[in-house]
Amino acid sequence: MKWLNRIAAFLLLASLLALPQKAPATIITFDGIPPTMVDGSGVTIGGVTIRYEGFGLGAAAIADFGPILNSPFLLGDTVGTLMLDFAIPVSRLGFTFALDAVDPSGAPVNVNPGVFAELIPPGQQFGDFFTAAASLTANTAMTGLVEGTFSHAGQPISQAFLTFDSGNSTVFVFDNLNFQPVPEPSTLLLVAAGVVGAALIRKKVTG
Repeated sequence: MKWLNRIAAFLLLASLLALPQKAPATIITFDGIPPTMVDGSGVTIGGVTIRYEGFGLGAAAIADFGPILNSPFLLGDTVGTLMLDFAIPVSRLGFTFALDAVDPSGAPVNVNPGVFAELIPPGQQFGDFFTAAASLTANTAMTGLVEGTFSHAGQPISQAFLTFDSGNSTVFVFDNLNFQPVPEPSTLLLVAAGVVGAALIRKKVTG
């Protein structure tokens, strides 16, 4: 029955080699999505549901202003919270954002930290808190916006709650959402395990 052991070992090795090192990353730029209001019901795009809670004071929408500001993007009032619900837990999360940061006289105002993020692991109600800063760019004088980038890698999360500066800034722009789902167990590994188990049982019965 040595041949059974060899087949079992081969199947296990093949299944382990077939396990994905990384799940494919998803990038959402809102291209091709028509203008859409985003509220508590949410908009589902590519494995994530995006919701916005304005507490009766704010609103958010996917908007397209043509070639300016690299639109389309999600535009919202900073008084609210933007929520991301992932269909599969993710180990990486990133996005770009912008905030209006110019006072009526045209002088820049401080809006940092630009974003306050609560990242929630699967099965939990509360998570860890992270911030990301926004910085002045060459476009600030023309657009009145400062830009920033948020990035997280490590502990898997299933939800993210994002609050943008609501002290000096009133409007936020959210774009280039990217995330990487946690790899799921390979189906081949499960099949191989079943074959190995059946072979061992047969060997025991016939032996």
